[in-house]
Amino acid sequence: MTDLSTLLAGAEDVLGEVFGLSDFRPGQRDAIETIFSDRDLLAVMPTGAGKSLCFQVPAIVHDGLTLVVSPLIALMKDQVDGLRARDVRAAFLASGQSAEERRTVLRGVRQNEIDLLYVSPERLRDQTFIDLVSHANVWFVAVDEAHCISTWGSDFRPDYLRIPEAIAKLPYRPVIAAFTATATPLVQRDLVDRLGLESPRQVLAGFDRPNIRFMVKYCQTPSYRLDELVRQVQSRKGTGIVYSGTRRATEEQAEFLCEHGRRALPYHAGLTSDQRTSAQDAFMSGDIDVICATNAFGLGIDKPDVRFVIHTALPSSPDAYYQEAGRAGRDGLPADALLLNCASDRGLQEWMIDVDLPDLNVLKHIHRFVGRADGRISIENAASQLRLSNTTLRVGLQLLAESGAVEVGERLGQEFAAVTTAASLDRQHISAIESAVNRQRAWRIEQLDAIERYVQSSTCRREYLLRYFGDPAAEPRGDRQCCDRCARPGSHSAGDAALQARATRLKKPKRISAARAALRDALIENGSIRGAAAATGGSPKKVAEVAREMVTTGVLDVSALVPEEVQFALSQACKDMDEAGVDYRRPRPGYLQAAMQFCPPGTNWDHLTLYLASLRRRDALEELADIEPEIVVSQSQPVRVASGKPSWQETLDLYLAARSTDE
Repeated sequence: MTDLSTLLAGAEDVLGEVFGLSDFRPGQRDAIETIFSDRDLLAVMPTGAGKSLCFQVPAIVHDGLTLVVSPLIALMKDQVDGLRARDVRAAFLASGQSAEERRTVLRGVRQNEIDLLYVSPERLRDQTFIDLVSHANVWFVAVDEAHCISTWGSDFRPDYLRIPEAIAKLPYRPVIAAFTATATPLVQRDLVDRLGLESPRQVLAGFDRPNIRFMVKYCQTPSYRLDELVRQVQSRKGTGIVYSGTRRATEEQAEFLCEHGRRALPYHAGLTSDQRTSAQDAFMSGDIDVICATNAFGLGIDKPDVRFVIHTALPSSPDAYYQEAGRAGRDGLPADALLLNCASDRGLQEWMIDVDLPDLNVLKHIHRFVGRADGRISIENAASQLRLSNTTLRVGLQLLAESGAVEVGERLGQEFAAVTTAASLDRQHISAIESAVNRQRAWRIEQLDAIERYVQSSTCRREYLLRYFGDPAAEPRGDRQCCDRCARPGSHSAGDAALQARATRLKKPKRISAARAALRDALIENGSIRGAAAATGGSPKKVAEVAREMVTTGVLDVSALVPEEVQFALSQACKDMDEAGVDYRRPRPGYLQAAMQFCPPGTNWDHLTLYLASLRRRDALEELADIEPEIVVSQSQPVRVASGKPSWQETLDLYLAARSTDE
């Protein structure tokens, strides 16, 4: 058996002779030494840190076959093409290959002519393949993009769960290494458990991107944010990426930037493939300065001179934000990551969570669609036919696969191999789906809470992100190029500004229109939604919406519509829901049905919704108890009346003419 020092010396030779590099990057040497020591490994290394080298070098140096489990065929092909160009004996197996290509690869495995074999997790279902590699001296299994095995991630791939089962069928246990770019401590523990790693060494390459300055700016309204975006882009030179929450926003922002002198194009999943390719090519070549995109843009983008990344919507998680912000400054030169935050952003993300998590009827439609397909479906075409978003369809396939109702195969670009394994969804499938949906919703709300804490943080933003990922070197840097908090110690954070604005809205007396005042009076006089609707000629649904808003903002007291004894009964029901762990405070599809199950028989729906609205107001006031509303002095220009004079001048003229106050 080759000793460790000889293997490490061979790794140094391969690094220079095969890859043309003079030294390992941080974490690479530790990972390779761990693998050569026959010890399992969990490597969390950010994008650009060179994860692939950690399993490619050992595969070239060590005798035997290395299996690399990778989720995307395109990525497998790119890596194999690059290795073959360096005369490395590498190959991949994928459903897109011809029968002859697959036979050639399998023949190479049998004859020990391949050192590095890439496969998708779905390939591990094939017993013929398992039987073949069982005789091929597999000494090392590398699991790339290992976060896909974790049920705590949105990229969960059920077939990754088959990896331990396939490894157990080999004649002897190989070294197992899991590689991922981002994984919180919770996900890291999940990976170790689900892959069955035995006392693994954890190599956490530093997550810090020291050349990126992290900033958050609070914007009171979306229109103000659009103006601020233009100011921020105009003040920066070079190319940049603007991430938006909706397709419409990308187009509006690109058009607005063009009107103000910057070359910009939109990029989102609603464009045709040719339009997306054209926009991406223009950005990569420098024909445009800014690309305004949804999170559909970025995978595989390696433009080193991106000088700024601006988010105009709250990201879904710190993971997503750090990955997208990390596309700035890959050349090592100074770059900015700026998040423009509005108070309404959280609501958009919560709505998207509910849209992305399909209900049972949608899942039944997806199941029937897969059953009618020919074994492979295009995400874009299927989503269009089913009138779903790409994300909803992808999540639906994951849920159906996890429940066992659908078998999802290899992915080639935007296409999946997929077949049904059950004629219809039975009670067991539905139970598994409901459990998975609840777990995903809870996880995504936690992620949303985490990114909101980042926005509202009054301490170093870089430190917050590094601690989130479990980086042991996380600490405030304290210089102006670190973040906006370090640049201005003691200044109000974006979170402070958001809380101040919220306190102002909730605590200051409200001024409402005459129509709203009339509706409020009708609600108080009639004591019910339907009575007020009849008195004012409005629809009960619209009146109910306005009444809930009035209760939430303090314009209307809940006691005017919900009797004291009913409030007491509902307070008892809320205590029961708290004990049962039911989230009844946050409005979302199905929350009222869940709450009604704990209420006394015959409870009025309007009473329940109004009472919950009053609870939300009470919770908000308790949270903002120590924050005094800020008096804002308007600096707007004086209003001009028909005469063309400023309004103050017109008022003075009327006063000097001895007119009355009413006049």
